[in-house]
Amino acid sequence: MTTARRLFQGCWDRIDRAEAHASAVLRSWNAFMEEGEHGPYDTSLVHYGNGDHVLYMEQVIPTPTEIGLLLGEWLYLLRSALDSCVYDVAIHDNGNADPPPTPNALEFPLCASEEVWKRSQHRIKPLNEKHRDWVHSVQPYRSARSPESTLLYWLNELARIDRHRTLHVMGSVVAEANPLVWAPDSTSILFEDRSDLPMPLVGRTELARFTVVPYNDGDQVTADPNCGIDPQIMEWATRNPDPEVWRQLNLGDRLFHIRQFVAAIVGRFERDCLGSTRFPYLNPEPPADHSIVAGDAANSDGSAP
Repeated sequence: MTTARRLFQGCWDRIDRAEAHASAVLRSWNAFMEEGEHGPYDTSLVHYGNGDHVLYMEQVIPTPTEIGLLLGEWLYLLRSALDSCVYDVAIHDNGNADPPPTPNALEFPLCASEEVWKRSQHRIKPLNEKHRDWVHSVQPYRSARSPESTLLYWLNELARIDRHRTLHVMGSVVAEANPLVWAPDSTSILFEDRSDLPMPLVGRTELARFTVVPYNDGDQVTADPNCGIDPQIMEWATRNPDPEVWRQLNLGDRLFHIRQFVAAIVGRFERDCLGSTRFPYLNPEPPADHSIVAGDAANSDGSAP
């Protein structure tokens, strides 16, 4: 028999470990940004004639594989925290029977379609009806926007890719850019509008396009990218999920909100089974020094804030 005091402890141990991994990812990124004489990026300014210029940026030092390893472990820990939660709820719902019924089949399903959800019912069959409904309520396919707008869709999708295909490629995105241009003999510098930030840096990437007016052959034009570079998982950067929801979240924000949403799910089940939870924002009287409430972790349908 498993005592009530031990239920859900494994979930919290995994969540705590995942938080440490997220911090390590950002520390490794900050160290990477200090590599090389001028950092890991190079810029070039190309004149295409008649004063038309393009400022390019390219990553010249590869991102350390350690960051991908840390991210893979972060994904595993949070995904397994949800599976551990279902296992512990099954123990509780079956009279503290350990192991619970069908222990090898238990899993927290995360489904992008109703069809997949229907095929996954056996994963939570030992849970009581209320708890099965709770699992159903956070399924990505039930989002009012799209599965891809939800935190749990990306936790499951990135964990799946990490298990079956490759380490996650950590890349760079231009989060903000306000290039500075010097053209001493010009009267104006005309920039083309850019509305695609944040922009992934893939190969030699066009950072800015501008025209110097007037321009004479031999004019000395120089440019400073004056931009902010953020780390990003390239699946997020290149697939651009639901940009209205995700665009303004940097990597640290994304990792934090996914972690908080997983913790809120575990906390909800823990409080219902045991009467209280380690997740403070779900207890009847949260500590006075906590300003965040459970809803801050995600919207009600599990989408990013």
